[in-house]
Amino acid sequence: MLIPAGLACKSPGQIFSFTFEVANLEPLGLGADRIVLAQPVAVAGTYVADAEGISVRGELQTAFRTECARCLKLLEEPICSAFDVRFHKTSDDDEVYLYEGDFLDLTNMLRDHVLLAIPMKSVCSLSCKGLCQTCGANLNEGDCGCNVQE
Repeated sequence: MLIPAGLACKSPGQIFSFTFEVANLEPLGLGADRIVLAQPVAVAGTYVADAEGISVRGELQTAFRTECARCLKLLEEPICSAFDVRFHKTSDDDEVYLYEGDFLDLTNMLRDHVLLAIPMKSVCSLSCKGLCQTCGANLNEGDCGCNVQE
């Protein structure tokens, strides 16, 4: 996921645009969990150089596979995340991405933004009834007969 930075550095203030698709953004881990993307990552944006570095703005779109936090049904959840980041040749700041040579490698930045866009819990629908606490039946498919008091 490289975009040419050399031309931007030679033309400070000029805005350049880019679009690309990443079929396999690996590895993606969130703690002990492994995130499985269900679609390629579509990326579009612009970049511009100034005296201190390069600003990159844009948006990424994809989807990931997960389970409903209530009923454990497998589902695909979309992700859309805007980004506005800085790239520098050198920096002690952890909030800044580094680059060298004539290209910006957006891989780490894309991974970070995909992971930040993942919700803590996903549900198949807002009306999901979840699983019975006694027998484990999916309550979306009907009453299980356990008569558990809520």
